[in-house]
Amino acid sequence: MLELEKIEQTKEFIDKLANGINPLDDSFIPDDDLLNNIKIARCMFYVSDVLQNVCDYLKDLNGTSKKGKKEPFSITIEQLNRYDFEKESIPISKVVSKINELINQDEISKLKVSSVTEWLLKENLLTFHTMPDEQEYKIPTEKGLEYGLTSEIRMRKDKNYPIVLYNMNAQKYIMDHIDEISNINNKTDASHVENDGKPWNSIQDEQLVEMFHNGLTIKEIADEMKRTYGAIRSRLLKFGLVESKNKL
Repeated sequence: MLELEKIEQTKEFIDKLANGINPLDDSFIPDDDLLNNIKIARCMFYVSDVLQNVCDYLKDLNGTSKKGKKEPFSITIEQLNRYDFEKESIPISKVVSKINELINQDEISKLKVSSVTEWLLKENLLTFHTMPDEQEYKIPTEKGLEYGLTSEIRMRKDKNYPIVLYNMNAQKYIMDHIDEISNINNKTDASHVENDGKPWNSIQDEQLVEMFHNGLTIKEIADEMKRTYGAIRSRLLKFGLVESKNKL
């Protein structure tokens, strides 16, 4: 892996951690975890900005930098037709990586794993499940199982955790709905930047609770408050307003 690619991958991990998401399996980090401390989150956002500057510098140095902002994620039918479906079931991170390999990443923003899983949650193919360690993980619903999603238990640091895998049918289902997923991906890019990493105040907390009680979904609240899905969910968990089986 090239040095620039290593830095970009590191930045992607830092971004997820800063937004309260485990970069290894895209599960939400518990609200009381040290990584969800606002001071640490702000430090990680700062590190992310530094890494972005390093990436831009290396691209300029190598003559690969593209002037201007990248275009929102999009992919053509011709590009999708080049997707190499895996016969074995694979995690969503690999599915997304294979999709991003089909686009010109110097000019087009990448598809994010979180955008795909958010769409899968919205379509009721995934749901949240609380493990014995009280940490939330995503698992397939009955509908998800019908479409080719499965889960298996793996171990990390003496802890069991479920990982969702996608067979060929599930991969094809994602390809067939890539436009809907793209809309989520690009809307997230446009709306979730302004308040990422900023501390909450009492007025924002009141707005959050009011919107939740008015029936808005977490995604709708995130769009309104210009924060990530994970940040809104973590805040609602803090106030005891949502649990693993509550509305998403």
